[in-house]
Amino acid sequence: MGLDMYLHEKITKPNGQFELRELLTWRKANQIRHWFYTHQNRQEIEEQLAVELTLQDLKDLSTDIEKVLKNHALAPVLLPTQSGFFFGSTEYDDNYYNDLLKTFLAVNIIIGVSHAEQTFVYSERW
Repeated sequence: MGLDMYLHEKITKPNGQFELRELLTWRKANQIRHWFYTHQNRQEIEEQLAVELTLQDLKDLSTDIEKVLKNHALAPVLLPTQSGFFFGSTEYDDNYYNDLLKTFLAVNIIIGVSHAEQTFVYSERW
């Protein structure tokens, strides 16, 4: 078991129904989870998140990641790790920065091909 995380594009159909198209997955990237958690003003760490995001949310995430990749001293401030039973390591090591780089590259591709009205969904399970 572990923290499995997903980013989906929310596609609304003409009949009002919607479907989710998977764009990105993570495993135990608790710093990314913490970013979504704090930017949604969540209070309880134990709940599993499922939140809608805007394109601007993804741009904000990208900006914070870029700052940390350029200056590692900002990691505990902008993208701190988060402990939890299934959340993995809280070290600021190669795995931490590899998860950030993976996220930065993927999110910037998503940003580049998306439009302002699109919505996204971050979800997780453990």
